[in-house]
Amino acid sequence: KGAEKLFGKNKGVSVKKIADIFQRLYLGKFSRNEKLLIPKSFLKNLKRAGLKLGIVTGRNRDEAGTALKRFGIANLIDTMITVDETPKGLKKPHPYGLLQVAKKLGENLRTLYVGDIVDDILAARAAKKKIKIMSCAYLAAASSRNEMKKDLKRAGADYVCSGVHKLARIIAV
Repeated sequence: KGAEKLFGKNKGVSVKKIADIFQRLYLGKFSRNEKLLIPKSFLKNLKRAGLKLGIVTGRNRDEAGTALKRFGIANLIDTMITVDETPKGLKKPHPYGLLQVAKKLGENLRTLYVGDIVDDILAARAAKKKIKIMSCAYLAAASSRNEMKKDLKRAGADYVCSGVHKLARIIAV
């Protein structure tokens, strides 16, 4: 909607067409530049501590699976909900994905959802009506940390951290 507001509506360009172009570019060369935000060693420590790990992503299953395999962490993830399993209109900030992960991992568990955008925090806040969940705004990838921190706190983040040391204290592992 923002692009339409700035440039006007172009009937020859659809959201699907833009998404397809992005996917080709991303999978073609940009994905090789992607960095793992939470180190593999930290994720392994969480698993050794007996914690369950789930992912809710706006990526499709192939793209997300490829990234997990490339980083060597696919075996550490207990469950994942991608855009492919998310009904239209139920993407973040709707809590649908978080509720599905909670159902698969155990709805009575205490959950910490670590996200890096406002929609992540809003989804966790909405999920609080149905499950025990807290949100952690993770700033490791933010280019403008102060601005992002303000936005994520305003969205209702329970915690804010800029790296795994603070995240480890929050999780207490």
